[in-house]
Amino acid sequence: EGPAGEDEWVHVPANPDEQPQDRRDRPPLPVLEETTAMALIKRFFSVQERRAASYNRFHSGFDRHLSGSMGAGDYGRLCGEITSEMGALSLEALAVEEALNAASL
Repeated sequence: EGPAGEDEWVHVPANPDEQPQDRRDRPPLPVLEETTAMALIKRFFSVQERRAASYNRFHSGFDRHLSGSMGAGDYGRLCGEITSEMGALSLEALAVEEALNAASL
């Protein structure tokens, strides 16, 4: 047991070759055309709206899969598409964050 009687646990990745996220190389960030704080903030909100739309697509697909109206193959493809979208959106959000930080805002 750990401090104050808490159980200690160790994360064991499903993939034994998996590296902790803080040790992975980050893909390159997209180049942003926006240069003003207002334009960057608008871009960030656009990213968030697209994230929400992706989550909605996932939840809708999950519901259809559970109800039996979407097969496992289609559901797997949908999950792959959404995973790719979310990864790209995360990099875009990081690019906006870094641009805002560089502007010392």
